[in-house]
Amino acid sequence: MSDLLFSATENCPGITFKAAEGTLLIAGESYSEEAAAALEKTIQHVRGHLDDRPEGTLSVTFALIYFNSSSARKIMTLMTTLDEAAEGGADVRVAWHYRPGDESMAELGEDFGEDLEHAAFSLVEEDS
Repeated sequence: MSDLLFSATENCPGITFKAAEGTLLIAGESYSEEAAAALEKTIQHVRGHLDDRPEGTLSVTFALIYFNSSSARKIMTLMTTLDEAAEGGADVRVAWHYRPGDESMAELGEDFGEDLEHAAFSLVEEDS
């Protein structure tokens, strides 16, 4: 499985997937058709990676500033994919980063984290 990289734009998050390291970073703002397409491609890429390494390790970091409802649906699909992989034996860890004082992003992270039954989840307030 190869790496995947989407450079951040004004309305699309930066996405960096490093296959050999088993890491995925999604950071920035996500509120366009371009963002939804990038997230969908990322979901497919992660599924392929997990299919190749069903008992491997994957560490996922979300560091989003803002996202809209279509991006939220893609994030939920990714979270479901990650949780299913963890249920199947993969070591999946999800970290949801938020800026100090950004209670709405912290609450959104908590909501996503509550839906994970098998993947490890942490809510991380970033240093100011």
